[in-house]
Amino acid sequence: MKTEQEVTPLQSGSNEVSSLLSTEAVEKIKAKETAQIAVREERRQKKSAAEKLADVLRREELRELGKQRSHEETKEFNRLEARRRRAGKSPKDNALADVLNAQEFWNANRLLLPKKKSDEYLAQQERVFDILFWMSDGWREPQAPDFVSLGEGIADLENFVSEHGVISDDPSSYKHHTLQDFVPSWGVWAERDIESDPIWGYVEPFYKDAERFKALCCESPATEIYARYGIRTALPAFHLRKFLSRIEAHKNGVHRSESNEKCWLCQFERQNRSL
Repeated sequence: MKTEQEVTPLQSGSNEVSSLLSTEAVEKIKAKETAQIAVREERRQKKSAAEKLADVLRREELRELGKQRSHEETKEFNRLEARRRRAGKSPKDNALADVLNAQEFWNANRLLLPKKKSDEYLAQQERVFDILFWMSDGWREPQAPDFVSLGEGIADLENFVSEHGVISDDPSSYKHHTLQDFVPSWGVWAERDIESDPIWGYVEPFYKDAERFKALCCESPATEIYARYGIRTALPAFHLRKFLSRIEAHKNGVHRSESNEKCWLCQFERQNRSL
């Protein structure tokens, strides 16, 4: 018999371990390991694709600067141009042709964003999400210690808008003529290729339309951040307008009797009639 010092632990994947398990159990373990490897490989490929796209986006951004590039930016541009030539790509190739949706575009752009700035934007986005949640569900549980009344919530909302502006996504309030004239108006922020709309046919996503993308970036700082990185640092203008218009309609008695499903006050009154 082996002494305690002589006993060695069984190693994972050893024949000794396998002999203690049924064939079915071993197959399940192998299948799980294979699935995990596949997931890691998929993540690696997505990261690699995002990094390559980030290089392309940065290269084209530097190309547009032309003679305004600094010495360091010129060196960076030359390095990225050499990489393009090595890959056999033409400068006329559409860099975004193979990007399937806005999320891929945003993921690549976020790789170009300094971590400190990214953390700042993401922290502010959490504040936006808090306000949006209050706008949709803040009427619940008025007895809760953290309940925010309509008056307090709107005051907070207005202060936030005053400080950070809005993300321009409301067809009724675009400032740039390119966005005002774009049809269909709902397609200004199209996030993927719409191939066969029954009325408009093909609608190009905003990130592939250079003129529309630049126009969005000119609307406001928060709109540019969302267009480039998909991060909400301000409230969406359309959502804000609809919320406030429902409150106003309720106070004017336009829809009070209908108990409008999306109206904060209608929901509050219906939920808390006994209070």
